[in-house]
Amino acid sequence: MAESMHDLTGKLLVAHPSLRDPNFRRTVVLLCQHDAEEGTFGFIMNRQLEQTAADFLPDEEVPALAQVAAFEGGPVATNRLVFTDFQFDTAKGHAQVRHALGIEEAQELVQADQAAGLRAFVGYSGWSEGQLEEEIAQGAWIIAPPVAESFAIGQCSRLWARTLKRLGGKYALLAALPEDPSKN
Repeated sequence: MAESMHDLTGKLLVAHPSLRDPNFRRTVVLLCQHDAEEGTFGFIMNRQLEQTAADFLPDEEVPALAQVAAFEGGPVATNRLVFTDFQFDTAKGHAQVRHALGIEEAQELVQADQAAGLRAFVGYSGWSEGQLEEEIAQGAWIIAPPVAESFAIGQCSRLWARTLKRLGGKYALLAALPEDPSKN
């Protein structure tokens, strides 16, 4: 097993171009909890779905939630919808993340016009004890600090490449690799 590393909570995991697992190909995952001994979970930030949160809930519960973007959060518990609110603190350079919000709280944020950082995730990304550390040691993931742009819904389709470019050097070169290297 890989040597234990510091707490990665709040960091971005950027899939290395060599990571071929379709669940994580060219994804950016925000880690909401990282513990080498208890496991890790987060949400894929750059796989927006065509549906909104309302499309995943019974009609009587969702009038305000038709405004909340839905995302593929990861391959675990894809039968669950998780509401998460992101606020980026520019002064401190980190995100404040509130996850597992209830439907009522999500609706209240929308009705109070405070839902700019609210997203609905279908499922989540999870790793068991030591699993993520092994994957990082194997080079499957690149760790990056988030910036305000990381949470901009309008930027999610370009988040993977932009995050790598922001890291500079060899990572900027990786961002330019074509999806299918044989078509280079």
